[in-house]
Order: sequence, then structure tokens, then C-alpha cells
Amino acid sequence: MKHEEQNTIAYLRSTQAIRDRCGQLFGLAQADQLEHFRLDLEPLDRVAAYVLAVMRSNYPDLQVPFHSRWRHFEAAGVSRLAQLDQKLQGLDPLETARAKFDLAITSVLLDAGAGATWQYTEPETGIVLGRSEGLAIASFHLFLQGGLSSHPDQPFQADAAGLQALTLADFTHSFQVSEQNPLVGVEGRLMLMHQLGQAIAAQPALFGQAKFGQAKFEQVQPRLGHLVDYLIEQAIDQRLQAQQIFTAVLQGLSEIWAGRVRSQEST
Repeated sequence: MKHEEQNTIAYLRSTQAIRDRCGQLFGLAQADQLEHFRLDLEPLDRVAAYVLAVMRSNYPDLQVPFHSRWRHFEAAGVSRLAQLDQKLQGLDPLETARAKFDLAITSVLLDAGAGATWQYTEPETGIVLGRSEGLAIASFHLFLQGGLSSHPDQPFQADAAGLQALTLADFTHSFQVSEQNPLVGVEGRLMLMHQLGQAIAAQPALFGQAKFGQAKFEQVQPRLGHLVDYLIEQAIDQRLQAQQIFTAVLQGLSEIWAGRVRSQEST
């Protein structure tokens, strides 16, 4: 691949490219040159005032919690994050961070439309959840049970071998899938985990052996959580740019998506 092409690809995969394209689309909208949309900024102040009123009503201290996978883990008011912290108790801070990366990334990737009928009944609480909340809790327990790890003595991780070894039977059991409780896209979700395992095995610079702290095993499997070590290396004065995280995620995870566009040169 030519140097110019590499620079073009690097730019298109940057946050700056996103900002530039958004600016171009906004300019077209202002000029009323979009085919399917029309821009009307007149109600903007009213919309902003309404949003602020809702925020102040629900969060008077303005401490609005993040909308993230971590909040799904607290579905139905159960403090599962406290349960997670208890399980990880005794691990050093770096290993704790690695485990949380393992959990969050796999859980997010498994969160696609579950269908209208599928439900997950949490064994410990009897709580029944569907859609994103149900998928979050099912994947949470799959992780805690060591379902994504290749090391029986180190269950709280998602490593390359463990992800690729996940079977259809184990997946359907963990997500309580049956003829009476069908989950949309079971095979696709399982394939995604397998491709994720292959992708991290192929990216040792991002997901290879831990570079900080003491490893428990002589041979450490490539693992999602080792992205923590990579990002620490990228930090300057303990500061990390969002662009660096964005680039690492694209570089590390782009290969997992089936049917992605490839250039003639790479096929």
C-alpha cells in the first residue's frame, strides 16, 4: 500500500475526519441541499430548555449518570457492580482494570436486538429482564462464570483461546435460549465472539502479554484487557487523548465485522 493511501486511511479513521464530515453535512443542511432532511434551527432554544428542565427535575444536583453498559449491569436496582468488585477483590488495580475491560467490551458486542420475546431470568434474584438489560445481565454472568477464559484458575478474563472455544451449547445455556425463549441472531453472536478471539490473537501489540505488573502464568493468552497496558504506554504525563483510544479500538476490533469492505489489494 502506498504511503499516500496509508495517510488517507489513517485520516478517514480519525475523529477529525468525523468532525469534518459532520461539518460538511451541517453546511449542506443549512443550505437546504440534503435530499431527505430539512434543517430548522428555530426550535433549538426551546428544545435545549426542555432538556435542561428534565435534567434538573430528575437530577437536581446535576450529577447525571453516564449512559453506559455499566448502568445496564445495575438493572432492576440490583448492585451487580458491587458483586463484581467483590469477585475481583485481591487483584491489583491493573488486573482489575483489565478484567473490567474484558467484561465491558464483550458485553457491549453481545448487545444487539434480542427480539421481542426473549427474556433472561437471573438465577440469584429471579428477576426477569429482556432486550438490552437482559443481554447485559446474561453476559455479565457468563463472564463471572469464566465462560470467556481459557484459564480455569483465572476466570475473570476474556482471552483469545477462551473466546474461540465458546460453544453454541454453552452460549445458548448461558443466555437461556430455547424454542420457547428464542434469541435473535444466536449464531451471529457466537461467531462475533470467535472472530473477536481471532482478532486479538492477531494484534499482539494491542492485546499481547501484559507489560505491567506480575503475570500469574508463564504463557499469557492475548486478551482484551491487555488493551489497558497498551493505553498506559500511549499516555503522556498520565494523560491519554480520546483520539488514541478511538484509534486503538478501530485498529484492534475492525477485523471482527463480517462483510467489511476490502480493497482490491488486500483481497
